Parts: sequence; structure tokens; C-alpha cells
Amino acid sequence: MYTDHQRKIYLLGLFIKAFFKKIVFIFSLFSIAVLNQNCSGGFESIKNIASENEAGTKPICQLPWGGNLGAGEFIPAFQVPSVPVGGTCISEIRECVNRSLSGSFQYQACAEAPASSCTLPWGGVIANGQNVRAYASASVPAGQTCTEENRICNNGNLSGSYRFSTCVVETAPPSGSGLIIDLSYVNTSSSKYTRFKNYVDGKVNGANPYGFAAIDAAYMADLNGGSQYCALAVQLVEEQVSDAES
Repeated sequence: MYTDHQRKIYLLGLFIKAFFKKIVFIFSLFSIAVLNQNCSGGFESIKNIASENEAGTKPICQLPWGGNLGAGEFIPAFQVPSVPVGGTCISEIRECVNRSLSGSFQYQACAEAPASSCTLPWGGVIANGQNVRAYASASVPAGQTCTEENRICNNGNLSGSYRFSTCVVETAPPSGSGLIIDLSYVNTSSSKYTRFKNYVDGKVNGANPYGFAAIDAAYMADLNGGSQYCALAVQLVEEQVSDAES
């Protein structure tokens, strides 16, 4: 049998044992609550990542020109889609970080604009970089020289100012007061001359020889000096002019 003192010690031991069991149980419940509160976001993230992996996707960024960029990936972008001739395309690198695309440039590509052609003052077109010869005037008097320049097309701007594609040097008029006929080679003693003179004299005397023309009378006036031949040549020319006017 236990004494009163031993019985009290035994009961105290049972009480302490039961007390510590309750403390351990309460602490366990508290630890579980803290873990649930602090790790719920992480568990949810893990769950989301698992769901994305199951769907075969990963975090992406949308590109301004269409399409997507994966997380951690990067791509060049341009400030403008085109630049003038001789200009420079400005670019930057845009990276997908945490579903956000760095940078601000909006264009996938940039190109130098084509150079413009030039319209010629006399009609037609030449391409950029080509050149053409031009003249200050369409013609110059006899004895003078045509003034020219080389006009170059530079992106739509044609250098120089001359406006004619060709230039002609005019022919000098004949010197003297009239038409010069050189008949010094004719032998007035020959039978051919006598036959020609008889031909012209027939016209002077009123005949109408075949194929006679004013130039025949002019030839005889120069060879013989007779005024009747000169008068006949003038008469025939005046008749031709009158017929033409009528």
C-alpha cells in the first residue's frame, strides 16, 4: 500500500505528464497555422507553375508588333520603321522580365527610305546618282560655242540650272549680195556652148523649148552678159512666184 506522501507524488507526476502533452499539442496546432499562413502563397505559386507546365506554357511578354516573347528572352526593337537616305536606324534590346517587356521602341524592323529620282526640265526622269548634260540655250549664232553643264540627281534635287537637252550652232549666211555662180570652167568656143546658147535664144525669141527653166537664162546671162537673158530669168521667176501665190 502507498503512503499518503507517495500517493501525492504519484498524482503530481500524472498531472505534469498530462500538462506537457497538452502544451505539445497546442504548440503543434500553432506551428501548423503559421506554416499555412506563411506558405500559402508559395504553395499557390508552385501550383500555378505546375499548371502552366502541364499546359506547355511559361510566362510571356506581348510584343508591340504582334507575337510573344518568352520569359528571359530578348529581341532588338527600333525607334522608327524607316529613316531618310543617309540616316541611321536607332535600336534597343527589349527583354521579357516577370511578364514585363523592357524598353519602349515599337518597331520590329527599320530600313533606309529609297532615294527619289529627278525630273528633267525638257521631260523625262533620271535616277538618284545619275547625271545628264544640259545646255544654256537651244542654239547659238554661227561662230559661237554652246555652253553646257553636267546636272546630277541627288535624292530628288537636280543640280545646275541649264534647261536644254541639245544645242545647235547656226549656219552662217552666204557672203555677198546674192547667189554666186562660178561658170569659169565653161568653154564658150565649144559646140556644147553654142547648142546651149541656141536653146536659150529660142526661149528669148518666144519659143517654148522642153524643160526650160529660169536658171538656164541666168546661166546664159552670166556667160554672155546679155541683158535679155537676165530679163528672161527674172520674168520666169516672177511667174513661178505668182503661180505659187495663186
